[in-house]
Amino acid sequence: MGYLSQKKRSVREYKIFFASAVLLSILTILSLFSDSFPALTDKLFLFYLINILLLGYALFCMQIKFALIFLLLILINFFHLSASSHLFFNKTYNGDTDIRISYNATTLNTHEVSGAKGRRWLHFSSEVQASVSEINIGANNFKLIMLNFANQSTKAKQSYFTQLKNYIISQDIPVVVIGNFGLSAWQPVMQTFLDDTNLKILNRLIFAKQGSRGNYFNTPTFYVLAFDGFSIKDLSVSAPDSKKDFPVINMLLGFKEN
Repeated sequence: MGYLSQKKRSVREYKIFFASAVLLSILTILSLFSDSFPALTDKLFLFYLINILLLGYALFCMQIKFALIFLLLILINFFHLSASSHLFFNKTYNGDTDIRISYNATTLNTHEVSGAKGRRWLHFSSEVQASVSEINIGANNFKLIMLNFANQSTKAKQSYFTQLKNYIISQDIPVVVIGNFGLSAWQPVMQTFLDDTNLKILNRLIFAKQGSRGNYFNTPTFYVLAFDGFSIKDLSVSAPDSKKDFPVINMLLGFKEN
């Protein structure tokens, strides 16, 4: 490669890295202000992955200055994301008792779980409701709630979270909530809900959505929430039957004996 060609390539690479660094820096800063830019906040993990790719490319091109910028953005994204949710691994430990649960966002079939006692519906609106069953295994019992807040407006979801919080804090036994919450774990409404109820996220990020088993361009909206003492020993996502169906999430929930 001639000197002029190499110089043009270097200039072109510099412009690409400069534009990428500026754009991702702006998007990352704006996404941290979740109340003002909720759509950007949901894309934080995508920004995290793009920064990793650009870091690798910058190192390959020996653009050390830009590599350091992308590394800084990666660290900012990582610590913000990991403070809100588990990223790549489920919360797990060697618990005393296991129970296998399948979550179907369409049927919300809590009553089919082993040890389930009846089923009732918790109504959030005329269109949205949650399935609630009491699970009894030996001397242990807890409420299992399955819900689906997908395709709901931001205002509606805020109301649903308030109603769900009030129901959970009124219970005198532990509660496990499994659902498509329609937003990422790092959105303020989810963080406020977790703080108010003392529930913890147990699962790794799940990038499934209606009609898709999952890819990293999807916003992770499926979560398993529970109090201390619960964990996930195994989790898998089945492909949906059609584009109108939600994927089925299968898990082995572990919990400590009383």
